[in-house]
Amino acid sequence: HPNQELDRDNVTYWHCPPRRMEAEVVRDSVLACAGALDSSLGGHEIEVADWIKVSRRSMYFTQHGESQMLFLSTFDGPNACDCYRRTSTVLPSQALAMSNSELLVHYGRLCAQRLSESLPSAQPAGAAQPAGAVQPQTAEADPTVVDERFTQLAFETLLSRPASPEELAASVQFLDAQRAQLATPLAEEAQAQKKANGEAEKQASKPAAENGSAVDAAVQPPAIDADQRARENLVMALFNHNDFVTIR
Repeated sequence: HPNQELDRDNVTYWHCPPRRMEAEVVRDSVLACAGALDSSLGGHEIEVADWIKVSRRSMYFTQHGESQMLFLSTFDGPNACDCYRRTSTVLPSQALAMSNSELLVHYGRLCAQRLSESLPSAQPAGAAQPAGAVQPQTAEADPTVVDERFTQLAFETLLSRPASPEELAASVQFLDAQRAQLATPLAEEAQAQKKANGEAEKQASKPAAENGSAVDAAVQPPAIDADQRARENLVMALFNHNDFVTIR
């Protein structure tokens, strides 16, 4: 841009300086991409223990010296002991939180499920079509075309921009590689998950006194289907993209 020569240091603010999202915006953006963010206003503050199962905006979480959500404090949430002043740091723990946090895993899988359901190919064969609906083209049955559609939808939803030709090709290659690694039948995993669900139902059927203390909602289990598991991994990779946490 010609202004790079006139004002390289952006003294006159001729462009928006890139900055990282505030801690609350990072969490809220993850929930919004999954279609789970509750934007209702007002109400009581939320306890830190409910940081996954409650989908309300992060500004309603309690913040004081004895109770702070680790995810928000990792991304420089307001310091209750310093008049709620904010700092801005770049630490390895922030990248680890985006990679390994149960919050990202849970809502990342929900986000991948939501995006998959938005694809034209996600409609079951033989399903009734509304009057005047445009029939999907046969080319959409091509796995490469479906992967490209999912990739573009994921980029636009998570990064607010389309994928470049290089990113599109790399993402399709990533999905192919993930499917190859997950091609082995997942029957054992499906059986283990079925058994776990059965145990959970038995536990839930017991009286409250036998169940003991309340347990937080479980993290969304991974998909058993290899295609969907690959898409979940792609969504997690995009959540860890620098553009996701950057405001430009």
